[in-house]
Amino acid sequence: MSGEDIFKALSHTKLKATVGLANDKMTVKLIIQPNMKEADWLQQLVDFTVGLKDIVLTDSKNE
Repeated sequence: MSGEDIFKALSHTKLKATVGLANDKMTVKLIIQPNMKEADWLQQLVDFTVGLKDIVLTDSKNE
């Protein structure tokens, strides 16, 4: 999984993020908008993780 994959999954949400790489480990910091209600950002998180799952499944089928 690449940083590009992270941003692709994020593109279907209202979340923002920063992605970093240190010691061969990727870090993703999600930025939740201050005016988002808890239910809204939790749904956005679900959408993000489903998007990541779909990317991983697609990549594994193409290998």
